[in-house]
Amino acid sequence: MRRIVAKLLRPLDREEVAPRAGADADAEREALARLIHELESLESLIERAESEADPDARVNLRYDWLRADIARVVGQHADALQRGIRGVVIRN
Repeated sequence: MRRIVAKLLRPLDREEVAPRAGADADAEREALARLIHELESLESLIERAESEADPDARVNLRYDWLRADIARVVGQHADALQRGIRGVVIRN
């Protein structure tokens, strides 16, 4: 997941995130940096939840699917940023 989150950082590092008229580019970058930090912290939260999961529970969360879903969504947004696409439509 770190590799995919790192893709989101590239436009911030090169300041390729173009501000809209009247938008505060520094505030946007700061908010995105906080978001990236939160995404990176998800892995440790997922690991902790997975280690504490009850194996005898009637329904078990598929942590591998959760990781894959997060990586897919983040990856799609990162790829769109690199291609310069403004919006991303996520399809299952």
